[in-house]
Amino acid sequence: DAKAKNGKWAALDSRELFRIAAEAGAVYRAELAAELLQMGYRVHREGRYFEITGIGEEVRREFSQRAQEVEAATAQFVAKNGRRPTVEEGRNLVVLSRQPKAAEHAPAFEQWQRQARELGLTPQDIEQLRELEKTSERIFFALSPEKAAERVVEDLTNSESQHNLTKSAAVFDQRELRIAIAEAAQGRTRGSD
Repeated sequence: DAKAKNGKWAALDSRELFRIAAEAGAVYRAELAAELLQMGYRVHREGRYFEITGIGEEVRREFSQRAQEVEAATAQFVAKNGRRPTVEEGRNLVVLSRQPKAAEHAPAFEQWQRQARELGLTPQDIEQLRELEKTSERIFFALSPEKAAERVVEDLTNSESQHNLTKSAAVFDQRELRIAIAEAAQGRTRGSD
């Protein structure tokens, strides 16, 4: 809040930032996947997100506290309503289930390293992940932007694909389409593409 020139109190209208957050996040994840591929890591899609191939389930779950909060909120929704949430209800659950972050004193990188060591994941393990042979995920990234776009469209339109746009909803708006495209781009092309 701040005082406007006319002396009245005012606030920034942040609704647009919240509206585009999901889209920006999807584009960011596509860009992050592309950077990890360039560094030599393999990635694969898991639902709307991607994972680094070779990282075990226990480590992923431990580093995904937020995902556990969302899973718990979804389970509560199912218990209360007798059905899974719609896409829009799911987005609301994500926002409403967010717990305040605790103040952390040590730099995040040091905390992550300590947590990984406690789970038995060493820097040598991470380096070995980079040395895995070339895979189809890396070939996707090596495709031309046109070929990558073809794969993305196929993923979103193929009735057999778990990522088919109309699999869970009969209609979608332009923003939902852009999010789906950015999610399908993960591991195939850059978010900027």
